[in-house]
Amino acid sequence: MNLWEFVTVVSIVGILAGVYQTWIKENKAKGVSAEESMNQQKQIDNLEERVKVLEAIVTDSKYDLNQKIDQLKQKESA
Repeated sequence: MNLWEFVTVVSIVGILAGVYQTWIKENKAKGVSAEESMNQQKQIDNLEERVKVLEAIVTDSKYDLNQKIDQLKQKESA
């Protein structure tokens, strides 16, 4: 990991930590229970994982190749 990647990762983690702290404070002010807050956080974590998987699929070169093959098949059948 080079210096700029490290700086970027540290910056992103710092920003996310600040957002998380603000979110927790707002939930406490609204009277949201700790259990509800944890459930919401679990849902967010699950959605983030799903997005990562989808990003991996879409950026995979095989996915791009399959898309091009499907387009050619559609042109032939038209």
